[in-house]
Amino acid sequence: MLRLVLRRRHIAGALALALLLAACGGNAGSLPTTPTPTPEETEQGTATTGNQPTSTEAASPGPALSCEDPQPTEIGLGTQVESETTESLPTLCFWIEIPDGLESLAMNLTGLNANLELKAGYGFVRTVQFNTGEFWDSREDETAAEEIVIQNPTSGPYFLMVGPAGLGDVSSFQLLVTSTPELTLALSGAPVPDGSSCAPPATEIAIGATADGEVLARDASPEPRAYYCVEVPAGVGTLTIGVSELSGDLEVLVTRPGRTDFWGDLNRGGTDRTVVIEGPEPGIYQIEIAGAYPGAESTFTVTISG
Repeated sequence: MLRLVLRRRHIAGALALALLLAACGGNAGSLPTTPTPTPEETEQGTATTGNQPTSTEAASPGPALSCEDPQPTEIGLGTQVESETTESLPTLCFWIEIPDGLESLAMNLTGLNANLELKAGYGFVRTVQFNTGEFWDSREDETAAEEIVIQNPTSGPYFLMVGPAGLGDVSSFQLLVTSTPELTLALSGAPVPDGSSCAPPATEIAIGATADGEVLARDASPEPRAYYCVEVPAGVGTLTIGVSELSGDLEVLVTRPGRTDFWGDLNRGGTDRTVVIEGPEPGIYQIEIAGAYPGAESTFTVTISG
């Protein structure tokens, strides 16, 4: 089990998230989310890697999660979408495929008659289902509009979550994502990137292979991250994910698509991280390598063995 020494405000934040997702139909009892303190706020903790989920009785998917039913709806770049949240469906999710080479993205939520929040995440559906550290958040209170601006966005899928800022807040809205330089792009028609296959933005690594990567620092949340995946065949006794040659504080998180348990190494310091999974079930394992806090960055080498 992962064990981190957290200050009270981090624990309170996790409880608040659990209450929010419970209100939105989320499985708050099995969120694989550990608030990440900065180096100054962390007394060196330990992370025991292995075939033990860090969430509570989290081996089964449990109740429907936000962005799971219904799944995110794809939207096009530069095309406005009109929709509404309701008491029976207080949270709606969308996704958009972003090309390379953009200077910025602007995500705008307008036409509100109640206080809604806009959140955005990069990668896979689980980005906006579980981990608040992977969100951009509009953080505008008592306004008729919300906006998120992302500078120098990484190409790939972004997920947007529209939901209540407080209990009972529902509203019609317009959602528009624009870019600099200004582009209008049609829908990709691709399935929702849910991590069930080794596809972008994850880089596939075979058992016995290595890959070099880099996480570049941001000056604010969410922390930067890189995605990798491995397809594990039947009969593998032990799966080991090693991340070595670190020069900064990065964390490693390993998940299964459609599952709420996870494995990780969230230690600080040193040049290596290791996650060991005993008796892994066959299938896809998604690997996230992320900055432990804003400003953390490093090159690294990923090694998969089994």
